[in-house]
Amino acid sequence: MFNFCNYMQIQSINFLNFSPKSKITPRKQIVFKGLISDVFQRSSDNKNKKVTVKNLKGEDIDATITKTIPPLKTNIHQSVKYTISIDNDAKGKAIIEANRDNSVYLTRLHTERTSQREYKGLGTQLIKHIVQESIRKGKNGTITTCAYYGNEPPFKFYFKNNFKISDYDSLDIDYQRLYNAPLQYAVTYNKNIFDIIPKNNDTFYMELDEKGAQALLEGKRLADSRICDSIATTIIDDELYSAQFIESPYEGEFFLQVLNEDMDEEKLCYIASLRPFEDEDGQKHFKINEVLNWFEASSDMVDDFAQSLIPELEKKYL
Repeated sequence: MFNFCNYMQIQSINFLNFSPKSKITPRKQIVFKGLISDVFQRSSDNKNKKVTVKNLKGEDIDATITKTIPPLKTNIHQSVKYTISIDNDAKGKAIIEANRDNSVYLTRLHTERTSQREYKGLGTQLIKHIVQESIRKGKNGTITTCAYYGNEPPFKFYFKNNFKISDYDSLDIDYQRLYNAPLQYAVTYNKNIFDIIPKNNDTFYMELDEKGAQALLEGKRLADSRICDSIATTIIDDELYSAQFIESPYEGEFFLQVLNEDMDEEKLCYIASLRPFEDEDGQKHFKINEVLNWFEASSDMVDDFAQSLIPELEKKYL
């Protein structure tokens, strides 16, 4: 899988010349704020670490992750490459860039294709080592990436590894964060994400926050513990619609999602963001903050169906 949306601004530094009388010796370290501190001391750094993955039989297999730091180019972004190998045969790689504030951006992650898969856990092990890189840089394990639908959709993979879709103003997708709802549904019920969402939404800005990073290192998948309940069905214009109540990766937020079950693909027709609040009498309610309602002949009836479910949701979940 290839992530093409490198959003970071590239800045350059000028070539430095020192006169023969300069007191700066070749071995003395030069540190610029925002640069990895020892990039002028060495041009590359190879480190190997042993990890364990699984074969398709569920047996433990020894693997090695090699970290390579290539020579610094004429910009302030330091690339780091991780390669995971089994018996000296490369099975996957990840490339990150560290911005001058030490934030970590995942530019590429590639492992075996599903149709050719021999091992499980290669991508997760690579992400864990990127988390550790982020921790070393003082960023608490946080990572950002732009997930792009190439040969295989990467969205469910990242979501299972505790990433979440985030609103990011460089991507022309309305309320992008709301797409965490169908993604959670696809992961919970093992659905093809493009049977649910419109196919033109093929790129999502995704982030791994500190909570997700820590859980990943502990072997926990946050998506497994979130609410994702099918709550109601109805018939509109002789077609079957279903509704799901879904917990958001963002604390204090929930989603109400409606799918057209008679569609073979692109079933999603409604998402609402819900947040709980208390009225003057101390009664708890859900407030609708944002709504995506795809325009179709039955859109008003879908909206009425979703609105009618709010009182029951308040009784059950608040």
